[in-house]
Amino acid sequence: MLMTGSATKDDRYATYEDVCEIALPQKTKTYEPVPNQKMIDTVKQAALASLNLPMLDEKYILSGKDQVMIGMLRFVTEVEDMPLTVLLRNSYNKKASAAIASGPSAQACSNLQIFSGDICHIRKHTRNVWIDFLKYVNQVMGSSKRRYDERIVTMNEWKAASVSKNRGYELLGLAAGYKLLKPTMFTEAMRHWEEPPEAFQNDRNMWGWYNACTWAIGQKAPADKILTMSSDISDFTARRLDPRFATFPENRGVIDIPEAK
Repeated sequence: MLMTGSATKDDRYATYEDVCEIALPQKTKTYEPVPNQKMIDTVKQAALASLNLPMLDEKYILSGKDQVMIGMLRFVTEVEDMPLTVLLRNSYNKKASAAIASGPSAQACSNLQIFSGDICHIRKHTRNVWIDFLKYVNQVMGSSKRRYDERIVTMNEWKAASVSKNRGYELLGLAAGYKLLKPTMFTEAMRHWEEPPEAFQNDRNMWGWYNACTWAIGQKAPADKILTMSSDISDFTARRLDPRFATFPENRGVIDIPEAK
C-alpha cells in the first residue's frame, strides 16, 4: 500500500536506474533542466550526512510520459513504524517545478505526511535553478529532524481526538466541498474510512481520518500534484477542523444520528 502509488493511467513505479536513464532535455536561455540522478544523489548524500540516520528504502514514480519524477527517501528514526521521509520532485517537461519536502510517513502504508510548512522550497527550472536548489537542500536538511519531531507531536494530538464514523463522513464531505479531494479521491477516502487497512483499524480518530485522505490522494492524484495536495489536506485538518469538537457535532448545530453499521 503505497501513498505514492498513484493510480492515474500515466504513472508507473520505477527504479533508481529507470529514472536516471530518462533522456535529459536540452537547455535553453530560459529553461535549465536538472538531471534526475544529480538531484537524487545530491539529496541522498546530504540527508545521510546531516540526519545521521540509517536509510530504510527509496521509491520512485514516473509520470507524464516519464517526464515527471517523484522520489521518496525514507530514514529510520526512534519512532517505530514512522520513518522520516524526504520527498523530491523533478520534471523534464516544464510542467512541474523542482521541489523538496520532508515529513514522517507510515511505514506500513508509506502514507507521506506532508504538512503545510513542510514543502520547504519549490523552484522553476529557470536560470541558476541548481544553485538555488543546493541552498534549499541545505535548509531542508538543517530543519528536517526538528520538523519531524514537531509532526510526531501533532500526530499524537490527532490520535487523541476521537472521530466517529459519521463525523468522518461529514469531514470528508467538507474536504470534497473545498475541492481538496477530487471525486475519485473522495470515493477512495470513503472506502478507506469505512474499512481501514490493518495498520489503521484502531484509528477512529483525526489521525485515521487524515490518513484516509492522504491515501486517497496518493492513489488518485497525478504524481506531480501529490506534494501540494498532501500539504493542503494537512493544513485543512489542522486549521479548519478543531480536534476538540471532533466528537461533538451538536456543538456545530448538527444533529447526530446512530452509527452506520
